[in-house]
Amino acid sequence: MSGFTPFAGRKGFRATPLGRAINAPQPEVAEEPEAPPRPGVDIEALVAEAQPQGVAEARAELEPRLRELEEVLESLGPALDQLSALRKTALAEAAGDVGRMVTAICKRVIDEAFAIEPDRVVEVVQRAVAELPDSEDIRIEVPPGQVEHVMRHLDQRYQSAVVPEERIVAGCVVRTRHVSIDASLEAAMAGLEAALAEWQNQEPWDDEGGWR
Repeated sequence: MSGFTPFAGRKGFRATPLGRAINAPQPEVAEEPEAPPRPGVDIEALVAEAQPQGVAEARAELEPRLRELEEVLESLGPALDQLSALRKTALAEAAGDVGRMVTAICKRVIDEAFAIEPDRVVEVVQRAVAELPDSEDIRIEVPPGQVEHVMRHLDQRYQSAVVPEERIVAGCVVRTRHVSIDASLEAAMAGLEAALAEWQNQEPWDDEGGWR
């Protein structure tokens, strides 16, 4: 029997190899089994496990540097102590300058006030006299340039008691046999200087070097 195939060569048809059915069933492909689920990852456990190792590695790396830093600080210790002492000395000197400046400014302001308003001297004298008991033995010392002005504004019984005193720049000193009242600028400035000296002795700065 020849290998003639019906309809061979006709358009729209193709030959089917011998021994193979046209609609033969195809073999089934076996399915791969599903992979078992992966266990969950416990992040906290991983962190807890890695932490000691990280600490150990960091310590091993930093210990040489820390030793070097300690050696440097030990070598700088005397220099730092000296620097602290110098800072305190500088602040003490600055406090002295501040005290002198305050004293000078106060004196200038009071001088100007008495120069502009001469009646201030009269007020000071009157208050001082009022604080003393009545006495015929009284002496009122005022600046030389204020004698006439003070006499004109005092009661007649005190006018003859007014005398000039070169040491007084402003204010007055009223004296009796047993009591005296120093209301002069000099006395006020002495009190101010004493207060400033006490302030300086108290070291008016904190540990950070700032004024209290």
